[in-house]
Amino acid sequence: MDAPSSAEVPQRESAQARLKRWFLTGLLVIVPAFITIWVLMGVLDFVDGFFAGIPETYRPQTYVPIPGVGAVITFVLVLGVGAFMSNVMGRYAYDAGDRAMSSIPVVRGLYKTVKQTLHTFVSSGQNFRKVVLIEYPRKGIYSIGFLTGAAQGEIQDFTHKRVLHVFVPTSPNPTSGFLLIVPDDEIVPLRMSVEDAFKVIISGGIVNPDNAGEDTLLGGITRRAPRKPAPAEPPKKDVA
Repeated sequence: MDAPSSAEVPQRESAQARLKRWFLTGLLVIVPAFITIWVLMGVLDFVDGFFAGIPETYRPQTYVPIPGVGAVITFVLVLGVGAFMSNVMGRYAYDAGDRAMSSIPVVRGLYKTVKQTLHTFVSSGQNFRKVVLIEYPRKGIYSIGFLTGAAQGEIQDFTHKRVLHVFVPTSPNPTSGFLLIVPDDEIVPLRMSVEDAFKVIISGGIVNPDNAGEDTLLGGITRRAPRKPAPAEPPKKDVA
């Protein structure tokens, strides 16, 4: 009987490779959990610090010494303010307060900046309607962008094609980026959700979610098929 070749014999994992694999597996399990707990504890401590400026008699921690009780009370307070602002009296009070803050010379600049920034973050999921691919910064190189709407008015009047607004964020900080005005026939819609696209951008491409979701396209944009590579030319025969 012939002895099995070295290719047929499974190679046993060395002790060093096994220890390395165990260590990396442990890191993948422990580090995400540790960072998540650390961030949550930091957020809870930060929110609990809001009550440090009030007398100790009125602090929630005095009567309920549980970490995070300040965060719970803050959440309930914000929820109550939001419910109050949803009725007529709340909107009237908000308009009066907004006019008062906007009339103070030194405060109005900071107030408007914070207000606009917060509105942008809160409504980002609604404003970023679709994840798309565009050839940017040059042909042959693709960038992930978010379809934010269709161009109107003077911008559309000066173009020969229907153009759309595409926001191309920077990586790993997607809060900054570029607003591009792109013809609709040069936009490739993706099935990727907005949340998955942010994961790809923030991780620098390390996280690559699966293409899941419905193929719902805006504005009649059709999904283009992937480009097939050009067939290789047959080798030329030397003529004797």
